[in-house]
Amino acid sequence: MTLLPTVFDPTSVSLASHNLDVALDLARAGAYVFPAQSAGPGRKQPCRGVYWKDVSTRDEQKILAMWERHPDAVPAIDLAKTGLLVIDCDRKPCDGLTWLTAHAAGRGDDLSEPPAVDTPSGGRHLYYRNDFTPPQGNGRGALPPKAECGIDVRGAGGFVVAPGAAFTDGTGCYSEHGSIFDAGPPPAWLCDLLKPPQRPLQVTVPAEPVSDARLLAYGEAALDELLRELAAAQPGTRSDEANRIAFRVGQLVGGGCVARAAAQSALEQAVLSWGVSPRDKALGPRGTIARALKAGEASPRGPDDSVPAVEIALSLPGGDRIDPETGEVLDAQPEPSPTPPAGELPDYLTHPPGLVGAITDWIAGTALYPQRGLALGAALTIVGTAAGRHIAGPNKCGTHLYVVGLAPSGAGKNHPLSQIAVLLAAAGMQEHIGPSQFISMPAVINFLCRSPLSVCAMDEFGSFLKRINNRRASGFEGAISGLLRTAWGASFGAMSTPEWAQRASETIFSPALSIYGVSTSREFYDALEGADVTNGVLNRFLVIETKRRPQETQPTAPADPPAAIVAALKAIYASAGPLGMLCQSRQAPAYRTLSISPDAEQIRRGFVAEMHSKGDADPSLEPFLARTAENALRLASIVTIGQDRREIDAAAMAWGREFAAWSADRLAEGAGLYIADSESQAAAQAVRRAIQERGGRLKRRDLLQAIKHRYKTRELNDVINSLAEAEDIRIEKTVPPGGGTPTVWYSIRA
Repeated sequence: MTLLPTVFDPTSVSLASHNLDVALDLARAGAYVFPAQSAGPGRKQPCRGVYWKDVSTRDEQKILAMWERHPDAVPAIDLAKTGLLVIDCDRKPCDGLTWLTAHAAGRGDDLSEPPAVDTPSGGRHLYYRNDFTPPQGNGRGALPPKAECGIDVRGAGGFVVAPGAAFTDGTGCYSEHGSIFDAGPPPAWLCDLLKPPQRPLQVTVPAEPVSDARLLAYGEAALDELLRELAAAQPGTRSDEANRIAFRVGQLVGGGCVARAAAQSALEQAVLSWGVSPRDKALGPRGTIARALKAGEASPRGPDDSVPAVEIALSLPGGDRIDPETGEVLDAQPEPSPTPPAGELPDYLTHPPGLVGAITDWIAGTALYPQRGLALGAALTIVGTAAGRHIAGPNKCGTHLYVVGLAPSGAGKNHPLSQIAVLLAAAGMQEHIGPSQFISMPAVINFLCRSPLSVCAMDEFGSFLKRINNRRASGFEGAISGLLRTAWGASFGAMSTPEWAQRASETIFSPALSIYGVSTSREFYDALEGADVTNGVLNRFLVIETKRRPQETQPTAPADPPAAIVAALKAIYASAGPLGMLCQSRQAPAYRTLSISPDAEQIRRGFVAEMHSKGDADPSLEPFLARTAENALRLASIVTIGQDRREIDAAAMAWGREFAAWSADRLAEGAGLYIADSESQAAAQAVRRAIQERGGRLKRRDLLQAIKHRYKTRELNDVINSLAEAEDIRIEKTVPPGGGTPTVWYSIRA
């Protein structure tokens, strides 16, 4: 690729034209770009109102439309879609390029291979192919803190300002040395540096429980000793000592030896005794000491290094990686990123920490046609059912979900469905396996009265919806939809059933019915009607859609559920106390409530505000967004429970937010392409769907073939003109160089 001159020349072209041309050149070469701010306090951030993961594109018409709205923008690259990894070497607080060059030299490398881009501030971006599986994100791996090495990592979930971009305030241009599209894989030493230390699933149940008195006596003595070590720390080593000791204190908290509030207070007082400010960032809820304390809790230890409770250690909270010897935070929690794009579920979202991720791995590993997204949906309903009716999320939200997995026929969607029953049976939860179909509303009521906690694995889910939504459906069939809406929202409240001549109304406490259904996209959306968008049926679903047809593979995991996973599920399920209470629908069960950290609550509130803002800006989206924030909180709660934690942290909330937002985007897109209330709307959707399925742009001849000539020419022209007037599509005509009949093209507008 040949970019425009990397030094902007105002005598030859306007700055706006320069940045637009850079964006177009990058897109033609294969980069996904979007507009970022070129000045002001938001400099280098996405332009206002731009959800960059949603809109990043290689489509020239969409790029032109975006720059028409943001003419002063600089181009930025979506690294996940483009498949690139950038090592960002800054000059402050220390020289990152010098640090990395020295590190590379010690391993026989001189950093001469990767294409590089010089930034206006004097830093340098080193470009590599993101060949990691799953793709490398923004995590630091084993890199020291930025204050010590001057390096940031930008990968999947991140972006950088593009080479060639020039700022409106005249501060310079991003200058390219070698094409970024010639980037090769990272060298082995860099891969090792970026790789966070992995911790395998460990579930340990002690032979003999440790008495509370022994635990507390041990904790008091151990805490005193650790605080003496902290007080003796020398000024030059205080930071490392604080992290190491906070990690060890966290182990005491996780082992039940010390109360967390007491541990936090003792650490803060010890550090404040050094004379630092109470507002020192190391002491805050996201400071290194607080993170080290939380990380230690994930690896609890009691007297003689025994484990006084079931321990599930898959990853450290918040994605942080702590050196067990030094307590140093190796991989700080990244800032939550904006909503992910519609399309295929990003791979990084299919690797949540804890038990949910372990079950996903097992289901995908036992499949001939592995579908990680659909396996994740099954894992969420399994863990949510194990926690149902006795563990509540913040705001008393439930852990039951309505998940629908959409995939082409023969693409492996039935395997996750079948594994739900296999795993529940292995964990002794057979009585919570629900039916695969409901024939009528009384059948749903009977089942909820008998088994208020359950998960229903439903094949051909689209056919089920079509039957209960059919205009010819009986009253009892049609009422199923309303009953499912009520059951989803009742959570830890009371649900009153309808009354009819032969049966009095009943009250069901804390219904926790989960549904995991599978279908094809067309069958699912064709079964819904326009009313389902506005009456709240659709926005309760967590939709996981894929168009992929995986290749047949030999299973890599054992067919029997791993003992560690079964033990972890049993531990969650058994924490309810007397298990008979879980099946008593006429009595409210006892339950405990998860707390939420201040950082996670900030993410949750921001997401609620984002959904409201998107709904206000586009009222047609509001019905799809109404329950997205609650779904995000349910998802974060389930992942937190699967980590054997009692507080939702920022990482779990950010993951739930991104997953729920992606699902809502897929839902809105699918509904817009399929659900219609009239013949003309159905025709318009058929046109949009045909264009989108063929890359967003096609000729009129191809459009006619795609819709099988189902509409008369006049009707089709009316529909196309209406879509063009509404600016849903763009109509273009191209004339051959030598003249002749023009070719008509249709494309989706950005």
